Amino acid sequence: MRVIEIEVKTALQKSGLRELDYSLNPYLGCMHRCLYCYAMDMTKDTRASSDWGSTVIAKRNIIEVLRREIPYRRRGIVGISTITDPYQPVEFRYRLTRQAVGILLKEGFRVSIQ
Repeated sequence: MRVIEIEVKTALQKSGLRELDYSLNPYLGCMHRCLYCYAMDMTKDTRASSDWGSTVIAKRNIIEVLRREIPYRRRGIVGISTITDPYQPVEFRYRLTRQAVGILLKEGFRVSIQ
């Protein structure tokens, strides 16, 4: 498996799902390569989608970006990992999902782990 680290400018995205106000995806791509998964078709980053199951992109600065964004965001429901598995093996190394959930709950957001 290959992990690519990137830096992002935003953490919380407006969600297109009516049950959620925001989405937060700490990773793009997935190690599991489930045959029934819809996420590969939803991922616009070709580094992850073209080699699905072999490449995961970790957003290494997403926690810092999230902390900066929170004061300016209306409280609502955040869908965690709407286009990837939030607890795939790479999470053991980076712990981005765990940190993001803790911060969001502490700051008064509701969290829906997808």
